[in-house]
Amino acid sequence: MSLTQWKLDYSSSSRNVRTSDNSFNPPGFQPNASSVQHHVSIFPIMMVGMMLWRPAKALFAVNATFKPLEVSSSLTFQR
Repeated sequence: MSLTQWKLDYSSSSRNVRTSDNSFNPPGFQPNASSVQHHVSIFPIMMVGMMLWRPAKALFAVNATFKPLEVSSSLTFQR
């Protein structure tokens, strides 16, 4: 195996070689875009929603959790 095939080419500008080729960029990426675009991601929205929903769901479930205890304690006091 020859090492000549692994030599680096310094003849062109090494800074913008990959960025000028659009095949190396991810889909939707535009290197010359002048406007800033703001995207809304679903994961932070879901995290905030679950952060608010879980405590409310737990508060609604408290009554159902202690219902059997209330029934059993009322039976012991009736005897």
